[in-house]
Amino acid sequence: EKLQVVSDLTNRALQEYEELQKKKETAISTCRRLEEERDEAVKKLNEFQQVSQMVIEEVGVIQENLEIERICRESAEALASKLKRQNRSLKRKSMMMMSHLSPETITQISLADDEEEAEDFQSSRACVSSLCNTLISELQTKLEKTEKEKNELICEFESVKQELKETKEELMKEKHDNTVLISEKVQQKKLLEKYTRVSQFAVEEYEALQDTLHLEKNLRTEAETFARNMLVEQKKLKRQSDILMQSSSSSLALQEALSQVVSLTNDLEVERLQHQNQRRQMEEKLQSCEAQRELTTLRRKLELLEEERTESTIRCFKA
Repeated sequence: EKLQVVSDLTNRALQEYEELQKKKETAISTCRRLEEERDEAVKKLNEFQQVSQMVIEEVGVIQENLEIERICRESAEALASKLKRQNRSLKRKSMMMMSHLSPETITQISLADDEEEAEDFQSSRACVSSLCNTLISELQTKLEKTEKEKNELICEFESVKQELKETKEELMKEKHDNTVLISEKVQQKKLLEKYTRVSQFAVEEYEALQDTLHLEKNLRTEAETFARNMLVEQKKLKRQSDILMQSSSSSLALQEALSQVVSLTNDLEVERLQHQNQRRQMEEKLQSCEAQRELTTLRRKLELLEEERTESTIRCFKA
C-alpha cells in the first residue's frame, strides 16, 4: 500500500512536470512571436521617423522659399512705390519747368518715351506681380499638402507608438508568466526529487524487511530441521538402548552399548550447543543489521527535514 501511494505521487508529479514543460514551450514560442512583432514595429517606427524627418525638411525648404518670395515681393513693392514717388516728383518739376519755356520749345519735347517707359514699367510690374501670386499659390498648395501628409504621418506614428507600447506590455507580461512557470517548474522538480527519495527509501526499507523475513524463515527452518534430527537420533538411541538391554547377554556388551549411548548423547549435546551459539550469532547479526538500517533511515529522514527547514527559511525570507 505504501509503495502504491508513492507510485501514485510520482506519476502525478511527472504529469505536472510535463504540463509545466509544455506551458514553458508555449510561453517561449509566444515570447519569440512578440519579439518579432516588436522588431517589426520598431522597424516601421524608424521608417516613419525617417519619412517624417524628410517631410519636415521639405516643409522647412518650402517655408524658406516662401520667406524669400515674400522678401522679394516686399522689395519690389517698395521699389515700385519709390519709383512712383520719383515719377510724380519729376512730373511736378517738369510742369514747373514747362511754365518757363516757350510754346515752340514745348512742341519740340517728345513725351512718347516717357509714356512708353511708364507703360513698360506698369506691364513689368503687373507681370512680376502675377508671377509672384502664381508661385505663392503653388507654394501654399504644396505647403497645405505637405502639412496634410505630415499630420497623417504623425497619426500613423502615434498609432505605431501605441502598438509598440502594447506589444512591450504584452511582452513583459509573457516574461513574467514565463518566470512564474520556471519557478513552478523548479518547485515541481524539487517535489519530484523528494518523492523519488521517499520512494527509494520505501523500496530499500521493503527490501530490508524482505531480507529480514527471509533470514528469520531460514533460521526457523534450520532450527526445526535440527530439532527433528535430534528427536530422531534420540528415538533411535532409545530404541538401540532398549534392544541392547533386552538382547544383551553379558554386562560387557551392555557397558559398551551404554558407553556408545553416552558418547552419542555428548556429541548431540555438543552439536546442540554449537547450533545454539550459531543461532545466537545470527540473531545478533540480524539485530545489528536492523540497527544499521534504522540508523540509515533516520539519517535520511534527518536530511529530508534539513531540506524542508532550508526551504521554509527561504520562503520566510522571500515573504
